This record gives sequence, C-alpha cells and structure tokens, in this order.
Amino acid sequence: MVVCKSCGYKGDNGKFCPQCGTPLEESVPEFVVEEVQEEKEPESATETQVAAKPEKEKAPKKPLNKKLIATIAVVAIVVIAAITLLRMFTGGKSGFDTLGDDAVNFMQTEEAIKIFTADGKMIEGPECDYYSGEAISMDSSKVILISDDEELYLLTKKGFVEIDSDVANAKISTTGAGIAYIKDCDDYDNGCGDLYVYDVEKEKSTKIESGVFASGYVISPDGKTVAFIDDNERCHLFVKGEEQGDGVKGAKPLAVSNGGKYLYYGKNDNIYVLPKKKDAEKLASSADQIVFNKDFTQMMYSYNGKTYFCNEGKEADETVTTKGSCRVVVPTNGLYQSYTASIYDYSSVSVTVLGTEKLSNLVCRIDDGLYYITKDMVAEKIVSSYISAQVSEDGNSLIYYKGEDLYKVKNLKKSLEAEEIASDLYMRSFNATPDLSKVYYYDTEEEEIVVFNGKKTVTIYDDDYSGMVVAGNNLYFLGDYDDDEEVGTLYVSKDGKEKQKVSSSDEVNGMVLMNGKVFYYVEEDDELFMADGTKEKSVAKEFSE
Repeated sequence: MVVCKSCGYKGDNGKFCPQCGTPLEESVPEFVVEEVQEEKEPESATETQVAAKPEKEKAPKKPLNKKLIATIAVVAIVVIAAITLLRMFTGGKSGFDTLGDDAVNFMQTEEAIKIFTADGKMIEGPECDYYSGEAISMDSSKVILISDDEELYLLTKKGFVEIDSDVANAKISTTGAGIAYIKDCDDYDNGCGDLYVYDVEKEKSTKIESGVFASGYVISPDGKTVAFIDDNERCHLFVKGEEQGDGVKGAKPLAVSNGGKYLYYGKNDNIYVLPKKKDAEKLASSADQIVFNKDFTQMMYSYNGKTYFCNEGKEADETVTTKGSCRVVVPTNGLYQSYTASIYDYSSVSVTVLGTEKLSNLVCRIDDGLYYITKDMVAEKIVSSYISAQVSEDGNSLIYYKGEDLYKVKNLKKSLEAEEIASDLYMRSFNATPDLSKVYYYDTEEEEIVVFNGKKTVTIYDDDYSGMVVAGNNLYFLGDYDDDEEVGTLYVSKDGKEKQKVSSSDEVNGMVLMNGKVFYYVEEDDELFMADGTKEKSVAKEFSE
C-alpha cells in the first residue's frame, strides 16, 4: 500500500500518484472499519477506480521536486479505498453534478501560489511561503487557503482575493457561494473567535457572532446559513445573519441545509436531525459512515452493521441493508466531497457529500460485495466478492474484475445480471474509459501495459513506467522511467491505439489529471505543460520561481 500526502490517494505500489503526480510513500495495509474505534480515522464512504503500479516497484525516497511542493485541489478528492481513484464526473445523463470549465488547480512554489485553469492558463496567486489549510467547492471552481501569515484567500480562474486577516480556519460551501471563517481566535487549537460569513458574489464579509468555538461550525450549500457552537457549548442556527430558535445545548453541528430547513448534529454520541419548526429526531448511535445528497435533504448512515436512510428529516421504516456499511462507487468523474467530522466525544465519523439530488440508483460496496441501491432505497446484490470495479460516466453500467475475469452489467436499472466480457486477465486493478468501452491495465504476468478494447487485448507498452491516468478515451503514462533521476517520457495511447510520445516530455517529473487534460512538469526546464493527445501547450515557464 502506498499513500499520496498531497491528494489523499491510496493504492497499490507506484512511483507517483496516478491522480496528482506527487511521489507516493509506503503506508500500512488498508482495513475496513465496520464501527468507529477511538484511535482510528474513519474510512471514506465512497469508492472509485484506480489502475495500479505493479507491486515490485517501490515508492521513491526523495521528493518529486525539491523546489516544488505540489498540492492538488481537484474537487475535494480524498480517496481512501485501496483500489480507488476519483476523476471528475461529467453529469447530465445521470444524477451527478458536472465539473465545468471554471475548475482551477493550484501548486505551492517557493514563495507563492500558482493557479492554473482547465483551459491551460497560469495565474499568479498570493505570495506566501506555505499555507496551513485549504477547502474546495464541489465543482472545484473555488479554492480557499489560509497563508502562513494567517490571511484567508479565495482562488478562482480570475485570480485571487484576500478575504480577511488573522484567520484561524475557514470552510467553503459545497456550491462555493459562501465562506464561513473564524478570526481573532484566542487559541488556534481549542479556542473561540469571531464567526464571519463571506458572500462570494457580493465580495462582502458579515460578522455573525463572537465567542464561537473555532472548529465547531458548518455552512449550508448556498452559503447563507451557518450552525455553530458558542463558548457555552450551545449550538445555534443563523439564517442570513438572523438566529433561528433558542439553539440546542451540547449539540455539535454535522451539516445544515439551505434556510436551516434541516440541521444535523451529534449529541452524547448520538446523531439527530432537527427539521425546521419541528422536534428533533434521533437517528443513530455512533454511526461510522454518513452520506448526504448535495442539498442535505437526504442522509444515508451506517451503524451496528446496518445502513439506514433519512429523507427530509424522517427516518425510513425499512433499512437500506442489514449487511453493513455502504461505500458508494462514484461514477467516472463523479463529484463528491469527503471529510471527517468530530461530533462524538472520543471519535470521529466519515462524511461524504455526493453531487446528486437523490441517494438512489447508486452502486455501493458492502463488505466485499457490490450492491445496487434502487429507487426504493433497497440494496440488491450484484456480486458477492470482487477485486476492482468502475461505474460508467452516465451511471447506468458497471464493469468489475473478479478472479481473472472481467464482467459487465450493461443497464443497472433494468437488470443486475453480469456478462463475462474477458477472461484470463492478470491485473490488480484497471482504469476504464468513461463509457467503459476500453479497459486499460497493467498485466502483472507479462509486465506490460495492456488495453482490452471490447474484443481483444492489445499490448501498449512493455518497459518500466510510473503512473497511469485515463483522460477521455486516452491513456497517459510515464515510460522509459529512470529510477535514479525519477523522470520519464510522457506517452499517450489515443483511443487504445499504439503509444505516441507527447512533445517536450523527455524529462517529466510528474503529472496531474484535471478536467480531462493532463498537466505535466519538466524540472530541468522549470516548465509546466498541458497535454491534449500528442500535442502540448506550455502553461508556465520559470514555474517554480
């Protein structure tokens, strides 16, 4: 197992993170947490697909670039499962939201932040030696950072804005419309400060309250509602700057919907939902996995080996499943946010927000099997055990690898029967194209990169490589890899055909996949490029300076 400290990716051994290009370091073996233990971080409630590096290769011992500390900010991408990788989802056909052309990424250089956009433009960001915190809107169009001077910045494709100074921490709404933050904090670890809400469109901050617990607050998707804990350990709800009700003593806010219609919170290690103008309802005790839809009107949660469903503040009569915790398999390019919430006295809970209107018609991992959550919120079995799985871009199809064979479910809404489409494949995992028409993987027996094009397998590359990413129908990878110099040549297999060299890519240190484009860095020339097929575009010269 290796782990990326930059974007959170965990997977099989490799030189660089297949998502962001940062060097991977060895990690302890992954395990499934059925119930939260006090001294262990909870797993994410999502699962997606990764193509892994063969086990024989080990992670590098030195950084990718001593001058460049890469920090990738693509849609809050924290990937926990051992066989998973997230890519941004192009919505419309299924229930998931769409990543637009406004998506941005950033990197920390020696003395400043560099912002680059999905269309291959570089924008100078704020000057700082390092930053202490970050948060990202679900569509990745807005990023907030707190610099080493405790200044809060907003990054967009237009550049950056300094929001405020002396800021302890901040949170951005899922839509990016609002930012809540604490400033003038008396103790940055456990103290209280003043809570503000920043309206991104109006570029205006409004003070909400003084004496707010620095880490005990949440913000609604539209950025106009906040819930927080005061210095008397009472949870308050403010909508557009006005308090609603008298608050709840001892409550720790978990999430809040627009207008404060539904407030979710923890109290005495239990989870409650408080519908507007109604009594609170207890939902669970010490839940270990929580999933919300994008507007926080639906919630799926797991505890005591079962998974439950809450719709518009009311718990469903029937459980989703009695077999364990559901971890959603996000479709290719699916938008979600994942984070850890401290709503219990001695442990935390894994929270995932999906870019969907409803928590149905989803593929989930339950124990070691795959299940489909129907429109009636019932988990129906697809397969009892598997190794790797990927859902199509439209959310209607599924490919999974079991034993040495590849199977496909063509239309999840009509039938969960799987058809074997290839046999005797030797892989640890795979990366398929968004429509699942082509499957790229590393053949562990022949030690070569292979594509299954729906009819047969074709060898693409048979030498040392590091890192594989799929952008559209194309596979990018670093070939001719030099372990000592930790550089390689960037190649592309367009639509599963013979590999071709990408221009200006002989000394590539790492690559980043963003919005269907591959960005790669050449340390020798200190230049950042963007690849589109075999063509390349210079994004920034003297990049690290």
